[in-house]
Amino acid sequence: MKKSLFIIVNFLMIVCNYAQTIQIGIGGGSTIVTGKEFYTKEFNNGYLYEDRFELNAVDGLNFNSEYNLNLKARLFFPNNPFIIYSEVSYNSLIGEGMVRKVYSDPPMPYIPPLQKSESKSNLVNVSLGIEYEFFNKSITPFLSSGIVLSYLGDINVETMDNNYEGKIMEGGIRYGFEIGLGVYYNFYDNFLIGISSQYSMNNLIGKKEAEENINTVKTNINILYEL
Repeated sequence: MKKSLFIIVNFLMIVCNYAQTIQIGIGGGSTIVTGKEFYTKEFNNGYLYEDRFELNAVDGLNFNSEYNLNLKARLFFPNNPFIIYSEVSYNSLIGEGMVRKVYSDPPMPYIPPLQKSESKSNLVNVSLGIEYEFFNKSITPFLSSGIVLSYLGDINVETMDNNYEGKIMEGGIRYGFEIGLGVYYNFYDNFLIGISSQYSMNNLIGKKEAEENINTVKTNINILYEL
């Protein structure tokens, strides 16, 4: 991850020297998990084995719509309709379901009761891409596409009664691609508000064995300032 971030940061530092205008801003919104059913399917009969994390198993994670926070920069160049953008976003991933906390390996002397539980992870995206503005007015629609460096945190399931936590999948670095659309509105002097939606394929490259695709749809509002 350090090497990939180093390349992105150095690229941005170089192109900043040639940029005519730079805009920076912050924002947030909602993140909806799509992709394979495992990430969105309800889990009602999972197992957490005490001190045996490699045996933990659930039939889904039930990730719902959660929040995201982001930082964004846009670089404009003379006589060029394309704008380079970079964005760092933090996406919360949370779901609820039922699991059985198991105290011994099979065969078990009895079937433990189901406990209300919560699946948790987070997704940090660092993206670099281009935006195309259809015209340069106070209200400006745009399309975007870019590459994504994704850090998917460990996926854990925690029982809500006694706070026992088991790891379902180990996190790590993945690479992907995103496309988006939106509109900017120049509402006051050098300030803009942006409303956008992005579809991100977060782990096209770098998946672990048997890991399924995790895709997200982000809908954001950003406030940007032109330097």
